Amino acid sequence: MADAAVEFLLDNLQQLLIHHAHLISDAKNQIRDVVYEAEDIIDALVTQAAESKSKSYFSEAFETPGKLHSIIKDVEIVSDKVKEIYGDETRIDFANLIVGDGGPAESERPFQRRGEVVGLEDEAETLVGYLLEETQQLDVISIIGMPGLGKTTLAGKVFSAPVIQYEFPNRIWVYVSQEFTRKDIFLAILREFTRLDEDMYQKSDQELARLVSSYLEKGKFLLVMDDVWTAEDWEKLQIALPKSNKMGKVLITSRHVEVGRFANRYRDPHRLRFLTQDESWLLLQMEVFGGPKCPSELEMSGRLIVDQCDRLPLAIVVVGGMLFQNFSASNGMAATMNAWRKMSASVKGFIQQKSSVSLEEIAENYLEDLANRNLVMVDKRKLDGRVKTCRIHDMLRDFCIKEAGNERENFLQEMRSFITSNPYGPRTRSLCCFSKEEITLLPENVSSIPKAFKLLRVLAVTPVVFTRFPLDLTQLIHLKYIALSSTFKVLPEVLAKLWNLQTLIIHTTSRALKVKADIWQMTQLRYLKTNASITLVIETTGKAEAAKLKTLYNLSPESCTENLCAKARNLKELGIRGRLALFLDSKGSGSCPFDFLGIMEHLENLKLLNDVSLSPPSEWQLNVPPPYKFPPKLRFLTLSFTYFDWGNMSVLGMLENLEVLKLKDNAFVGNYWETTEGAFRRLEVLQIGYTDLICWVASGHHFPRLRRLELRNCEELREVPLGLAEIPSLQIMDLHRASKSAVHSAEKILLTKRGKGDSFTLSMFPPDL
Repeated sequence: MADAAVEFLLDNLQQLLIHHAHLISDAKNQIRDVVYEAEDIIDALVTQAAESKSKSYFSEAFETPGKLHSIIKDVEIVSDKVKEIYGDETRIDFANLIVGDGGPAESERPFQRRGEVVGLEDEAETLVGYLLEETQQLDVISIIGMPGLGKTTLAGKVFSAPVIQYEFPNRIWVYVSQEFTRKDIFLAILREFTRLDEDMYQKSDQELARLVSSYLEKGKFLLVMDDVWTAEDWEKLQIALPKSNKMGKVLITSRHVEVGRFANRYRDPHRLRFLTQDESWLLLQMEVFGGPKCPSELEMSGRLIVDQCDRLPLAIVVVGGMLFQNFSASNGMAATMNAWRKMSASVKGFIQQKSSVSLEEIAENYLEDLANRNLVMVDKRKLDGRVKTCRIHDMLRDFCIKEAGNERENFLQEMRSFITSNPYGPRTRSLCCFSKEEITLLPENVSSIPKAFKLLRVLAVTPVVFTRFPLDLTQLIHLKYIALSSTFKVLPEVLAKLWNLQTLIIHTTSRALKVKADIWQMTQLRYLKTNASITLVIETTGKAEAAKLKTLYNLSPESCTENLCAKARNLKELGIRGRLALFLDSKGSGSCPFDFLGIMEHLENLKLLNDVSLSPPSEWQLNVPPPYKFPPKLRFLTLSFTYFDWGNMSVLGMLENLEVLKLKDNAFVGNYWETTEGAFRRLEVLQIGYTDLICWVASGHHFPRLRRLELRNCEELREVPLGLAEIPSLQIMDLHRASKSAVHSAEKILLTKRGKGDSFTLSMFPPDL
């Protein structure tokens, strides 16, 4: 009976929530409470059964006419209430209900919408004029406006304007926000000029500020500081700016006019105006229809929506994003007016597994869907176009906090004080910490976590540093996700008790991490990642396989055996870190551990990091394996410190499916590289960093699909091959610390591409190139 009631709710509740939420608001709250309570009971019974190590206890609990039976009765009562609503056809027109999973449309690669800028052309032109003015000292320009008015959008439009790109080859963008640390901001700026090593992270704020100033004072630059909250915040940050550099420009956005006045007393803050009514209507049309194409019969409803948005661009683009996803000609505006209620239901839903698509791919589609709806803002994308980092507008964040409070799910706390206050969360499923500063907890505080949160499923606490693996965590058998930082070198055997664990992320200060736990018994494990080199102590010889394991970073060469590759044959991403000579050298036997990767038929992403600190100099320069030994479906390849000879690049050029190639930290060495005919037929992204290459010979025929070229710290390279200008698909070229002659050749490529009318962006750092 209970099963039937629950199944009925699952089958029909979403339709009611989307289309008739106003009729069942109370029922929804009742259902949520009942489901939570039932879930708590079941999870608690599983926990108690595990603690007692008795299967009979678990079965007896279900036979006892106790609390569980009471929950079943409550489910049936609520089910009857929903049936009553569902069966009243005078109140609900079920013939017109739209049935769907609420998720994004499936596609091979998620569609990415481009945000539209409407009504800001005059504002952008004014700001561009300010930036091009000559001044006698560092010039600070401020954009001031209320939240959601479009300050960041306007700054982005100016930042990307062709004339600004030309005048300011060194352009830097940092997000400040209400909660920030000076160190994070300074490191973000330095990342545009130099490589960040451990010594850099150990420097004080004052040392980093001096370093930032030394880079910025060298030449012309544009620095955008987005979302500066107070004058005090600006005062903390401006110590890193070279005030005497009259070629430097700083553009800040803030909601408070006092910030702009304090930042530059010689220039009035630029106050951003509201959109006009017509501009607001045009923006909504651009978001929904891609242009001023709204059908006449829908204009009245559309303008009503614009009126309710109070001419705020943020409100318009968020609503427009939802309408864009939900609008259809057959259903018209009647369907789109339900968009907000549908979003509320779909975002709360679970990601469902589909046989032909992995959970990771489905999740990425959902994230793109949220970006397309303008509910999240993409900060950075990976080289293949997927989302790398994203954020939400602070107004949406405040809205989410308010809604969470209304739903009695407000989870925001200060981590250290929360843990030390002896908290008790019997229903808590997620414990997350997002502090930008390192947090140290006493052992007794760590031990209190499993006692307080027995039903925990997610533990994401990377700012908290553990000196040893907290053994008490193994009591939390419902854990599916763990992310933490550490100084320890060993993962103990008891970790395998977490049989529900799907994701394990360990960031450690140690170079190596010994895993004593038998990961082959952790059948749900999908994602295992650490920055250290993983040594697996147990290599099961039985039939156990890690069938669900998709990602493994970073495995030691010693652990990459034939048996492991056979058991982890479903891996899609693999990182190998350590003495790669042990991995690539056949030692006269004719075979080497690298050969075993061919077993992994699904492997698409491979990273090889040669840890030269563990290797004698005689092992530094390695040999590239022949192409037939690489995984057959390899699409992404990253090499670091491998010291391959440029003459062997032709081997990688023969990899038929290779799309992204990253050559970091002397991956290849030598003075000369001539690309061979027929190579790299599918390569879309090429990144080369820290190499002694002097002469590179290539033409447009060698990289027919290349979209992006990044050259970082290739200071010996005399010229970027001019033939690359003949590649129609080439859109982006980034040069970091290149020679003047290489920059000159890149500028020739820019002129050639623009002469053809091609869309092409050239970025160069630092500014004095």
